[in-house]
Amino acid sequence: MHPENMTMEAYHTHTFDNGIRVIHKEVQHTSIAHCGFILDIGSRNEKPHQQGLAHFWEHMVFKGTQRRKAFHILNRLEAVGGELNAYTTKEKICFYASLLDHHYEKAVELLTDITFNSVFPEKQIEIEKGVILEEMAMYQDAPEDAIQDEFDSLVFKNHALGYNILGTSSSVAGFRKADFEQFIRENLNTERIIFSSVGNLPFKKVLRLAEKYMQAFPHCSSLPTRPIFYAYHPIELQ
Repeated sequence: MHPENMTMEAYHTHTFDNGIRVIHKEVQHTSIAHCGFILDIGSRNEKPHQQGLAHFWEHMVFKGTQRRKAFHILNRLEAVGGELNAYTTKEKICFYASLLDHHYEKAVELLTDITFNSVFPEKQIEIEKGVILEEMAMYQDAPEDAIQDEFDSLVFKNHALGYNILGTSSSVAGFRKADFEQFIRENLNTERIIFSSVGNLPFKKVLRLAEKYMQAFPHCSSLPTRPIFYAYHPIELQ
């Protein structure tokens, strides 16, 4: 195992055989560590019938893995004063955590588990549909937020970049377990996954823990197509 050093001093990186890259910056003036997985998958990877699926996936990672129920996922870091969270954009999905550095291994293990071992329980999918539909309703009540998506839908008309990240009420209502599994198969490429870390931890320790939990995950080489947008035409919405 030979860590590579980036050109920027104090940043360190290593790439495992499965393609996952680890990037760490040691910061000695804090006892809080931050870490997370960044996946090169976002709403722009969705086909028309998959609108909202990337964001729904973000919700579902907290609902169960092969070895944990939802309660155990949420309680794992909260019990030690940590934070577990996620977000989705058009370009990426991020699962991340912040906690005291002496609990760092808990975060690495949990994040790896929810990122790669989610099981998408059907009952939880049905419950979460209601949560997301309510999120959509709240979003529509905030014009200052919705206007950006209105703009994108005009500029990127009939293209995935113009889709609302939340999806549509009909698309969200129709999702099943198999839809999540297919979406991941079609888009997951371990060579385009980064585990990013900042904290008062030596890189050797970060790399040892990353190796312990991430190295065994099989290499995935899906090559999703992201159609380039060419069809912009000036338009005015009255």
